Amino acid sequence: MMDNSQNSKPAHRRGLARNTALFALMVVVLVGGIWLVMSGMLDGNGSASDANNTPQWDKVRLESIPITVVVEGDLVAKDDTDIVNVIEHRDDERIKRIVEEGTWVEKGDFLYELSAPGLVTDHEASIAKFREGEAELDEARANLEIESDTADSAEAKAKLDLELAGLAHKQWEQGTHPQQVRDLELALEKAERELEQAQRELKFSKKLFAQEFISRTELEQDEISLIEAENALETAKLDIHVYNSYEKVKSEKEMLSDIKQADEELARTISKNKNKLKLLQAKVKSQENELLQRRTQMEELARMREAMIVEAPIAGLVLYSSTVGSRRERWYPMRKGAEVRGGWRVMVITNTREMLVNLYVHESRINDIEPGQKVAVTVNARPDEVFMATVIEKKNSAMQENSTNPHLRQYQVIAEMPGDLGEGIRPGMNCSAEIFIREIPQALAVPIQSVHTVGDEHFVYVQAPGSKVRKQLVEIGGASDTLVQVKTGLEAGTRVLLRNPRPGELLRDSPTEAEEPLARESKAVFPTPTQVSEPTSAEPAAGSASGGEERARRKENRQEQDDSGEERPRKERPTKPVS
Repeated sequence: MMDNSQNSKPAHRRGLARNTALFALMVVVLVGGIWLVMSGMLDGNGSASDANNTPQWDKVRLESIPITVVVEGDLVAKDDTDIVNVIEHRDDERIKRIVEEGTWVEKGDFLYELSAPGLVTDHEASIAKFREGEAELDEARANLEIESDTADSAEAKAKLDLELAGLAHKQWEQGTHPQQVRDLELALEKAERELEQAQRELKFSKKLFAQEFISRTELEQDEISLIEAENALETAKLDIHVYNSYEKVKSEKEMLSDIKQADEELARTISKNKNKLKLLQAKVKSQENELLQRRTQMEELARMREAMIVEAPIAGLVLYSSTVGSRRERWYPMRKGAEVRGGWRVMVITNTREMLVNLYVHESRINDIEPGQKVAVTVNARPDEVFMATVIEKKNSAMQENSTNPHLRQYQVIAEMPGDLGEGIRPGMNCSAEIFIREIPQALAVPIQSVHTVGDEHFVYVQAPGSKVRKQLVEIGGASDTLVQVKTGLEAGTRVLLRNPRPGELLRDSPTEAEEPLARESKAVFPTPTQVSEPTSAEPAAGSASGGEERARRKENRQEQDDSGEERPRKERPTKPVS
């Protein structure tokens, strides 16, 4: 007995030591885990960050907020000179040789040469045609006698037309017009009598209907007949009014106009014949004029032959029309052997030292654009440089419908680029731009990702006691691409959260009256611990051990006793951590 008692005491002390060490180890692990989590959420400056070292907190600061519009666009030259083929000929010309695109030319330098064999042939033929003009004089003299007989016939016909027009007016005045009046009066009298008859019949039908001798349908038919009779009377009156006010006047004016036109035609015929005879008598001089016209044609062909070789009218950069032109022009690339029709633009000489930029602004922001605003332009071909341009014009109508997005409406805004942009900048290059609308000076600003919107209300998340966050309603103003102006609700230096709160992180104790709707709205997104249902025995909570393991652990705790045989109170035994 003595030995057993002495052996039990060291065992009891070993049990206490083991339990104490286990409890201390659990405390160390718990503190270390909290430290690791907090160290992963704090950056070197003490501001919270996520696992990817992305800042999660920022401060409300007082600074100026530039309001800008980011758009796309393309470059165009301010001064362009179109080089157009002026050879208007039946045959299409072809390029024999042409200067290389992108070449800088000075005034008078060679641009291109055309090949037009048909033009050369026509020019030579015009010379022979000019010499044939003299033979046409004899033919003009023969035509003089023929024209004299033709003039007599035309004058006789014009006199007959005038006489027939007078007879037609007399026929209408003495026959057609009186007959039309009588017909209209007869129709009016007939309509009045039919109306009286319909009124009598309806009156009689009402008596019969009251005595149930006829049906309602028959009564209604008599009522319809009365309405028709009334309408017929109004129509007859209207016909008389229309005839007297319009048709009669129209017919009489037409008759008188026919007489007047026939009389004028007779005068014109006489004058025309007289002029024709004079022209034929002066055929000799007319032939001289014809020869002059043929000479003009011959000289025009000679000028077009000279235009087959074209020189630069100004200094500039050569760009083919197939490069900078319309869709139709791009179908016909300018190269040796290419066909060039009259009036076609062959190339453009552009002065790249003065450029404009066409910007395409969405309809929602066009009212913010005004001439004089500054624009930061970045040409895609030179992304490392920023050029400061100035808005000089905005179009009042939207551009044509976008084929890929028919609902997109954009307006063109033109900005003037600075002086010489250097080598490599050409018209047609794509660019991106930022138009500076205005600046909000010294405003309370927060990052745009910190502002949340529910309905018509805006709010941010700010720090609260106990590592919690709470909603703070704010009134916002203007915004840039990165910052939002806060008019009311925050003060400078207040820390705002740059992400959504995690579950359990949002403070919900005693929300203010203004915050209650937001709290209720937020519950569906970020549930509080009170909203998470307690797990049942059949459904253990997430992250805990399975139901069987939990029951086994509890049974072990209830049966555990110390080495002296006494049951240890459960509250003094540390809980075994569950992995």
